[in-house]
Amino acid sequence: MTKRHSNAIAISDGACNPSGIAHSIIEACQEIREANGGTQAMYDDPALKLMVHQLAFLMKIDPDTDWSDWRKACETQH
Repeated sequence: MTKRHSNAIAISDGACNPSGIAHSIIEACQEIREANGGTQAMYDDPALKLMVHQLAFLMKIDPDTDWSDWRKACETQH
């Protein structure tokens, strides 16, 4: 089992720190790249999907959410 797979399991077991999850996502992407994987390998990776799922859960993001209000809020802060 690779580090990203171990991290993904730990994260899916209830991690609650968005920053920690984000750092694990970055490490997982680097691990995939070091194994000569590209963008598609990242899209297909189950460990990355688990981590992203937990992050989306913490942020209360529904896949059907209209993100335009978030975009507008960011644009006003720009």
